[in-house]
Amino acid sequence: MNNKVEEIDRLSTETKASIFCVTEHHLNDEQAKLIKLQGYNLGSIFCREARSKEGTSIFIKENIKFRPLDNTKFSVEGEIEITAVELEHLNVNVMTVYRMVQKFADKRQPLMGEG
Repeated sequence: MNNKVEEIDRLSTETKASIFCVTEHHLNDEQAKLIKLQGYNLGSIFCREARSKEGTSIFIKENIKFRPLDNTKFSVEGEIEITAVELEHLNVNVMTVYRMVQKFADKRQPLMGEG
């Protein structure tokens, strides 16, 4: 876990990104509570309950006002994992989407009902 946090911390310093969207963080709920990136808040996170693999998260610079959106509306563990926040000052939603390709490769289903 420390290597992952160090890598994200390094990238955030180098890129000066306002928002970081991360997939496959491989954290469980307990580990996620320990994540602290200098200058960032954890905006939203989805951790699998059945396994501690995969997962999505969003980190947001401390000076940006945001509101986490309800992950349970969108995510289905093992099929599609989504985290989302609303950037309050812009009235814009930011989402991180992780979709298990092997489950859907032969079905060719559109994401979230788009056609």
